[in-house]
Amino acid sequence: MNTIEQYLSSLELRHYSPETIIKYRQVLSQFSLYCVENGIDLHGAAKADIREFRKFLKQRGLKGVSINGYTSVLKAFYEQLTKSLIDINPARGIPKQKEQDLLPSNIEESELTELLDRVDNDRTLSVSVMAMFEVLLGTGMRVSEMCSLELNDIEEWGRIPDPEYLDRFKERYPKKKTPKWIPGIIHIRFAKGSYQRKVPFPRLTELALKKYLQVRNHNNFTSPLLFCNQTGGMLNRGNVYKKIKPILDLTSSPKKGPHTLRHTYASHLINRGVDIATIRNLLGHKSVKTTQLYTHLANDALKRIHRAAHPKG
Repeated sequence: MNTIEQYLSSLELRHYSPETIIKYRQVLSQFSLYCVENGIDLHGAAKADIREFRKFLKQRGLKGVSINGYTSVLKAFYEQLTKSLIDINPARGIPKQKEQDLLPSNIEESELTELLDRVDNDRTLSVSVMAMFEVLLGTGMRVSEMCSLELNDIEEWGRIPDPEYLDRFKERYPKKKTPKWIPGIIHIRFAKGSYQRKVPFPRLTELALKKYLQVRNHNNFTSPLLFCNQTGGMLNRGNVYKKIKPILDLTSSPKKGPHTLRHTYASHLINRGVDIATIRNLLGHKSVKTTQLYTHLANDALKRIHRAAHPKG
């Protein structure tokens, strides 16, 4: 077994998600091929070789965020090799490419309300597609995380709060409005970077899930996965994209991928005053800097509202 396969096997043991391991394999295979074509020893690559590889990626049209992703994979791979084969990590200390042109795209709240009304009345959409749409929008999880969900990852269903709960709530939060509904909880176990987390899901998501599970149980699916293909196997990002695309095509968002729903979830939380640290935990971001990208979206929205409402624009 070569060092790349050994490294990927170690990621499996550390419970990295299948999607993450596929991505790492693609990056490392591409870099390994680059090394062969340019006469570079994979184990003896220098910092200059990593820089040249990044230039090669840029010439192929990759944007800053993608090039940074490649560099992060190489940095992690060589960090592992420093424990046994090499002395210095050649990818360490290389500055990131600029990513200002890659702000996330989201669906405005006013447009989302209209979209939800339209899809609720669309009889051509299956209950499974509606459930996937509501899970992505209602929890902000990544597509790969949703594909890895199992039935028992729904740890709690939502419920109407009982009197004891309301008494405790009033005692702890005397100035807050008492809730009429306690959201359910989903455990995201196979998360990016193995950052497990538990996230709440709203009532609309719960209704869509229960409707889907009713049909699923009627069809006698035995797969442990929450969402699966016809043979009970795991869906991939491409499968989900094809299923969700007809809904996203109804929006004015320039980007039509399912990840748009994650951006929408985060942006709407920001607009409602939820603090960055909480949003970071809900999204499973390693760095708060990634979460702060969404503040730019919120600021842009405020500027558009100001221009439209202010007498001088």
